[in-house]
Amino acid sequence: MLTVYKYFFKNIKYLLTIGFIVTLWSTSAWSQTDLKIGNIPGTITNSAVFEAASTSKGILIPRLTTAEMNAISSPANGLMIYNTTDGCIYIYRTSVWLSTCSPTYAMSWGLLGNSGTTVGTNFIGTTDAQGLAFRTNNTEWMRMSTTGSVGLGLNTPSVRLHQDAGTATATYHKFTANATTGQLATDGFDVGIDATGNGVLKQNEALPIIIS
Repeated sequence: MLTVYKYFFKNIKYLLTIGFIVTLWSTSAWSQTDLKIGNIPGTITNSAVFEAASTSKGILIPRLTTAEMNAISSPANGLMIYNTTDGCIYIYRTSVWLSTCSPTYAMSWGLLGNSGTTVGTNFIGTTDAQGLAFRTNNTEWMRMSTTGSVGLGLNTPSVRLHQDAGTATATYHKFTANATTGQLATDGFDVGIDATGNGVLKQNEALPIIIS
C-alpha cells in the first residue's frame, strides 16, 4: 500500500497534466457539437445548437409569478418564462415583458377584438404598395386598391366605389327603412344596373320616389 502512495505522489504532476489535456480535448469537442436530448435519436437539426425531441413529453420552462418575473435583474432580450399569475408565456423584448396571450405581442388583431388602440396609429391595412382583400369562405368579395378605390366583386376597381356582379348579371344597391320595408328583394329602393347593362332606379314598393 505504501508503494502505491509513493507512486501516486511521485507521478501526480504527470497525472494532472494528462487530466488537463483530456479536459481541453473534451471541452473543445463539446464546443463544436450541438446537443440533442429526448427519446427520438437521430441527426440534430443543423440550425439548432440545442434540440429536444419527444413524442410524449414537452419542455418545462421556468415558472414565476409576476412579482418574481419583474424582480429579475437586467433580463436579456429573448428571455422567456411561464407566468403562473396569469397563466401566460412571457418573452422579454426591448425593455418590456410581452405576454404571448396578448394580441399586442404579435401586433395583430384578435378575433375577439383589441383594446388599447389609438385611431390614426393602429389600423387594419398595409404599409407597402399592396392592396387589401376581404374574403368569406375563402372567396374574395371586396378589394381596396393602393389608391383607395373599393371594388365589390372585382379586384381592379377603376373608380372610388366600383361594383361588378359578373357577366350578364344584374347588380344593385338597396336602400330600405325598417319602418316601412323588410329585407326581401321586393322591398325598398334599388339603384344599380340590370343584366343588359342598363342603369336602373327602381322603387320596389307602392311608395313614391321623392326628389327634393
